[in-house]
Amino acid sequence: MLENGALHKGLRDTMCVAMNLASTSRTYYPQLDGLRFIAFLLVFLHNALPILSDSPLRIVSEYGWVGVDLFFCLSAGLIARLLVEEYRSTGQISIRYFYIRRALRIWPLYFFYVLAAIVIMAPIPGRNINIMGHMAGLFTFTFNFVYFALLPSPILILVHLWSISYEEQFYAVVPWVIRILANASVSAKRIVLIAGLLAGATMRAAFIYFELPHPWIYFLPFTHFESIFGGLIIGLGLLDALQSKIRGWAFICFGVLCLCVMSLLPNNDVIGWNLFLTYPLAGLAATAIVFGTLKYGSSMAATALSSPLLAGLGKISYGLYVFHFGCFSLAALTCINLLHILSGDLNQYAWLVLAIAFVYTVLFSILSYFLIEKRFLRLKDRFSKPLSHPL
Repeated sequence: MLENGALHKGLRDTMCVAMNLASTSRTYYPQLDGLRFIAFLLVFLHNALPILSDSPLRIVSEYGWVGVDLFFCLSAGLIARLLVEEYRSTGQISIRYFYIRRALRIWPLYFFYVLAAIVIMAPIPGRNINIMGHMAGLFTFTFNFVYFALLPSPILILVHLWSISYEEQFYAVVPWVIRILANASVSAKRIVLIAGLLAGATMRAAFIYFELPHPWIYFLPFTHFESIFGGLIIGLGLLDALQSKIRGWAFICFGVLCLCVMSLLPNNDVIGWNLFLTYPLAGLAATAIVFGTLKYGSSMAATALSSPLLAGLGKISYGLYVFHFGCFSLAALTCINLLHILSGDLNQYAWLVLAIAFVYTVLFSILSYFLIEKRFLRLKDRFSKPLSHPL
């Protein structure tokens, strides 16, 4: 247990850490950390849908999966931009260093959570049957593929980790793609990206035609790809010419408008040709919001997202995402124990479960950031090459 003083100090440090620049040559964008927290909050509300199904937040909860698309677009955009700048500054891309940096950022907390979850779930009757299958997918970062073999009884506190496998698959190819495209002409970049989009659209059409279920399209990188491509477009600088012509708020408003239109369509778990509107709108929204936030740091939205509270929570967003599903279960257990004191059943205290899950998620994420992630982030900086100019 942390003493109160230590806990308060940890909370204060987390809120302030977003205002401190790392001792590297890269420019820090606090507004992107704020946007990361908003992305997490959307995912958190989405996964709380059973609790929010009868609340005013129902529509936000149903379509909150778009928070994952925001994460994908942010990650792809920043990584592509850093790789492009590395190539232009040094004449090459150190792919070995790139993989080391990604491993140091993703693996420590990821494997800690996976191992802890498996140790907790293994003794539970009926769950140990699937443990080896989960481990096979999780430890090889193919969980978004292996997941379908684990149906109908996946371990729920591990399901959300499909997106980590998705991102690792993206990391496996992105430095090679950027090495090819970094100095290519704008037209060549467009041709490659359009070809990739058409290939993905063809694969998605095949999945829809054969009526494969929702997770098949949602979990796989070659059928759920618009936000990643949007991030690549940002990272390759293909939208930079618009910065002097269109104001940042217009991009963000366009992104929000896309989300509003998307919410009028059948959701992404309804398999049909509607998905050729749903996923592109999600990708357009993520791209516009990320670009508007990244390129217009002095805008009102960027200023709000840069606040110490939002930026500080965004700094620990990786932990928030990793821990939140497990914290839902922990919060439910807490409330069940409270029912010995309180009257009524668990359904009457759904909002209490949600609040406790959020508090648990934040506390676990603060602890993981300072006890696990931060030391590996320092080590990660040793494998970052200085850039000739800030981003």
